[in-house]
Amino acid sequence: MACIAHFIWTDTRLDSPIRLIGLGFIISVVGQFGDLMPSSIKRDLGLKDTAKPIPGHGGLLDRFDSLILVAPAVFHYVGYFVGFAAGQPQAIFSGP
Repeated sequence: MACIAHFIWTDTRLDSPIRLIGLGFIISVVGQFGDLMPSSIKRDLGLKDTAKPIPGHGGLLDRFDSLILVAPAVFHYVGYFVGFAAGQPQAIFSGP
């Protein structure tokens, strides 16, 4: 993960081995929690069997469960080091 991310984030503040390993750690650990959290909720509600359309695969939403928590975590991690729309004037209330 860190080797591939090096080529994506070349010449940014995120392009250091420690920060890229941190990004990989966030993706792996938070992805596990993102997968376990909806499964726990479905199990408490008695809806664990959602695999009718694709038997043996756990249903369509189980493919994206980990993204529920990973996407915001990576967004904020990357935004902290790289920023989004860096170098552009802020136009929150005035428009473009």
